[in-house]
Amino acid sequence: MRLEKKEGTPATSVPLVAKRTIDVECGSMTYTRARDETVDFSINFFFTGTQLVVKKGSGIKGVADVAGKLVGAAKASTGEKNLRASQPKADVVLFPDHSAGLLALEQGRIVAYVSDGILLAGLIAKAKNPKDYEVLRDFLAKDPYACMVPENDSKWRDFVNHTFMELIDNGKCFELYEKWFGERGVVPYPMSEKVRNYMIMQSMPE
Repeated sequence: MRLEKKEGTPATSVPLVAKRTIDVECGSMTYTRARDETVDFSINFFFTGTQLVVKKGSGIKGVADVAGKLVGAAKASTGEKNLRASQPKADVVLFPDHSAGLLALEQGRIVAYVSDGILLAGLIAKAKNPKDYEVLRDFLAKDPYACMVPENDSKWRDFVNHTFMELIDNGKCFELYEKWFGERGVVPYPMSEKVRNYMIMQSMPE
């Protein structure tokens, strides 16, 4: 099997998989029923939720506080969808990617940016002044990640799923998570016991 990487965004990844331009997408893609009409998904490999990031001292404590204010989101992302559903009065500003959104927040062109909590944590970690930002605790919605694969290819989907199950069974999945997202990881985002148990329950017997 030959590995070839291709870049994608929330707006382009689904069409790329649907047209079989790429065979699998295993990034920060939320498994939704709407997307499942176009592509198929693997079992879940990560769990997070839609959250807002703001500058410290902004006075914004939750989604209720962004009514009538400029809030950024990545185009065609679940963050955009969940923001519009949670706060219809927010003035949504769309960006081509998350980096552009955080830059707008840094420059004061928006008062908040919405995305998956883990992505926001990663963006802040790479920011010029990470301590200037805070991710609001409340989830606007849940965001379970799964790999996208082309529709109606059960053998390929089984291969992806069985690979994940093997990593869950031998513990490698949790070792990798701890390395990157544990309390001392590159982007701290500890896995809860509830999520760990759910991951284990996804693995089927041989």
